[in-house]
Amino acid sequence: MIACRKQFTDTLLELAREDKDIIAVTTDARGSVTLGDYANALPEQFVECGIAEQDAVGISAGLAHSGKKVFCCGPACFYVARSLEQVKVDLAYSENPVTILGVSGGVA
Repeated sequence: MIACRKQFTDTLLELAREDKDIIAVTTDARGSVTLGDYANALPEQFVECGIAEQDAVGISAGLAHSGKKVFCCGPACFYVARSLEQVKVDLAYSENPVTILGVSGGVA
């Protein structure tokens, strides 16, 4: 059985190889999100933000605003808690189309 996140990132890599506008943004979670293969194959389409979920959302918003197709990936608890304000303001209110992949759901 293939983990859901692995299937997602494998498919994302397939799509990104054909579309240079696809960008993956992560928060020092390359391993837990299974983006290692993606980062190695397409380093110019990969942004590692470190442990800074709020910044990852802001960077994703900026990339989306400039026309990129952005996938912001990291632990789910940080996107629904710590960076919720950035999700509301930078993405929702500003209508910046970013796909957020939250993994390892739990209680935050």
